[in-house]
Amino acid sequence: MKERIAYIDALKVIACFAVINLHCTSPWVSNFLGSPLWFVAMGNAVITHLAVPMFFMLAGAVIPERIDDIGQHYRKTLWRYVAPTLLSLVLYKILGILLLDQRDYLAGVFYNIGSNPGFHLWFMWIYIGYMVVLPVLVVIARDNTARNVFIYSGIFFVFIVPFIAQWLGIIFPVKNIIFTVYGLYFITGHHLAVSPSRFKSITLLKWFSIAYIATYATATISSYDDTLYLAKFLTADSIFIFALTSIAFLLIKQTCNHQCSILTTLSKHTFNIYLLHVAFFLKPFSFLAFPSITLHGLAGSIFVTTPVTFILCLCISVLLSIATRFVTKRARPGGLA
Repeated sequence: MKERIAYIDALKVIACFAVINLHCTSPWVSNFLGSPLWFVAMGNAVITHLAVPMFFMLAGAVIPERIDDIGQHYRKTLWRYVAPTLLSLVLYKILGILLLDQRDYLAGVFYNIGSNPGFHLWFMWIYIGYMVVLPVLVVIARDNTARNVFIYSGIFFVFIVPFIAQWLGIIFPVKNIIFTVYGLYFITGHHLAVSPSRFKSITLLKWFSIAYIATYATATISSYDDTLYLAKFLTADSIFIFALTSIAFLLIKQTCNHQCSILTTLSKHTFNIYLLHVAFFLKPFSFLAFPSITLHGLAGSIFVTTPVTFILCLCISVLLSIATRFVTKRARPGGLA
């Protein structure tokens, strides 16, 4: 068994909790542009949008050091990621038919925002794609010079080139060919994980606060007059989100040095929790919702719906793990004897 890393476990749990929070609170952000409540919800949205970029950064932090056999890696990708993702999408389609009265039985089985409640699993297809090209990423991640060149070049092509292109009114298609934003997060995550550099925690907190204020101000000002919320400056290809995610990674890395059994246990279930959590926003669990569009409703979504959803999904994940171990033992020679 691979050795657990305390800060990786902590960040996985935080990111998983954040993505559930994002889905619980998104109606308050998207439906009430310009209202006082929208400005409050945006403060929460800045933090929750770090979740998906953090998942890629965490993958880059640990996978290059842990991969020994390429064949085993692809087998794990198939059974650990591809199969559960496909099964989850089929499950969500069944729930859509049973609970949302959908009649298009075949459309949207694998992926369709309008026809499958599993739309949030778009992230998994990107993640699986990176697992397919992992041998190339590992070579870059393990070489200090290649890693630095990739990061600096990636920052230029992902963040600076689009700005220059928009300013000059021209197109740089090479940006989409050479670098992708999540590949940059992957390599940066490994760079931050192996870097011996240390900063004072108070310094990192100051940097995080400055980056947070800049992100919040830029996102709210740019979206204030919109009729449709587009999460401007809060997506992974924003330099603000990249800075916030990187600083948060370093902050937890330096402050979470001791293994915690609770965090370790929770971390082992975060993938299953992510796959399951949207199911708890459907009809049988509508009692979790806070329909009143008030500050009370927003607070309820953050402090009640989010943790309750997390706990319910955790319970199901634990039951699935127990059932899997039971079936595995029964399948072995000698069974449970």
